[in-house]
Amino acid sequence: MRKLLEGQIALVVGSAPLAARIKTALAMEGAHVVGDDPEQTASLIEDVDIVVDVGGVFPSRPLVRIDPHQWRSAFDENVLHGVCAIGQVLPGMIMRDHGAVILLVVDTASETPWNYVPLEVASGARLALANALAKTIVNSKVVITTFVADAAEFTSASGDLCRSIEDGTTFSVSEFIGFVVDVANTPSTSRRSDRD
Repeated sequence: MRKLLEGQIALVVGSAPLAARIKTALAMEGAHVVGDDPEQTASLIEDVDIVVDVGGVFPSRPLVRIDPHQWRSAFDENVLHGVCAIGQVLPGMIMRDHGAVILLVVDTASETPWNYVPLEVASGARLALANALAKTIVNSKVVITTFVADAAEFTSASGDLCRSIEDGTTFSVSEFIGFVVDVANTPSTSRRSDRD
């Protein structure tokens, strides 16, 4: 049976433990998965079909106890790191007129835990990044989209499910991968036969 992402190259950006689980899940769907190590991806940059940016880690501290270094680190890891990786891949996607960029963001309108202020700030920046990227692909078949997760679901992880402490709702890696597969296999982004 043909796997749903067979023949596609997926770049996963992010250092969170979630990124490792997403890499594994994408590989199980048949994608050739690469990380965001420049040496590993240099020869594949122009051929990447899917970028999944999951961000990184966030300091879990009250606002008044986060120093400038921690702010910079959180912003670099959750925003600038993705900007740089996507910036390398997007020109090739635009040139080939196909590809998908998916950013995992946290719903900052939901009740974010009080000690995750950097998470809210980074998520706002990641939404702004998605909007800005969408403006660069006008008249292209490249897709830029976001997957919005509830803050409580995103910040508490165990096993395959990140369970919300407050209401028991779940963020499922398999649900996210299903979303990625759907986006990657829309007619505008699916791999063309001349590249098989």
